[in-house]
Amino acid sequence: MKMQAEIDNYILYLRDKKKAPKNTMMSYERDLKRFREYLDDQHIESIKLIETQHVLSYMATLEKAGLAASSVSRSLAAIRSFFRFYIFMGVIMSDPTSTIAPPKMVRKVPEIMTPEEVELLLAAPKCEDLKGIRDKAMLEVLYATGIRVSELVSLRLSDVDLNSKTIRCTTGERERSIPINDSAVAAIKDYVHRARAFMVKSSLEDVMFVNCAGVPMTRQGFWKIVKEYAKAANVQGDISPHILRHSFAAHLLAGGADLQVVKDLLGHMDISATQVYVQKKQLGI
Repeated sequence: MKMQAEIDNYILYLRDKKKAPKNTMMSYERDLKRFREYLDDQHIESIKLIETQHVLSYMATLEKAGLAASSVSRSLAAIRSFFRFYIFMGVIMSDPTSTIAPPKMVRKVPEIMTPEEVELLLAAPKCEDLKGIRDKAMLEVLYATGIRVSELVSLRLSDVDLNSKTIRCTTGERERSIPINDSAVAAIKDYVHRARAFMVKSSLEDVMFVNCAGVPMTRQGFWKIVKEYAKAANVQGDISPHILRHSFAAHLLAGGADLQVVKDLLGHMDISATQVYVQKKQLGI
């Protein structure tokens, strides 16, 4: 079987059997395609012919091309998962990546906003029109929960329980329930009662947040909204939705929240991804 067909079979397995998130599948497919292109130049056309030295040489090529250690590690993870699938299928007997360690990564301390800057940003939308009411709700929910922007724009009406003051986020087969504060609850109620029905294009649409055309908001669309209000609030720096997520985590930890609790709220798989915020806590931010 040719390498591309082997990759295609693996991606179908991720989609149909593992129910992997779309972003994960796209990332793995992109990384494996790049690996396949490298192997084509080496005249290696099947997974059965790949040896450890080929993977090591490929990783070195990525590093020489200037890819960050995190990107090289992600590529190695995709390749390793690919091999393990074909071991499971009985196509190959061993994993040539089993002895390869990922490159060491130095986690950067994420940029965050101060609580005062967050207050200015949340106060920036003027709830005098439909857009302002919606934007206020989106910003309040994002900071109150620390969810990813992709999770925010994917929220459905059924994911929000205003009685229990929680939202439900589902990523692949993983689901988590996140509490929301009174400010976010009030902003959501205001949006649902005063704006959403007038903005939504179809009464059958169940996505919570829609754009001015009445269809689901995109990540890029919300990114522009955050930029707009950061400028209006005169908040300095390259403010993005992800910085609000960082700020949520750092502010919780600075307030004494348990690291494991914050990890679960953020949906991190590895607690080391959450520990970077402790550095901000130690700085007294």
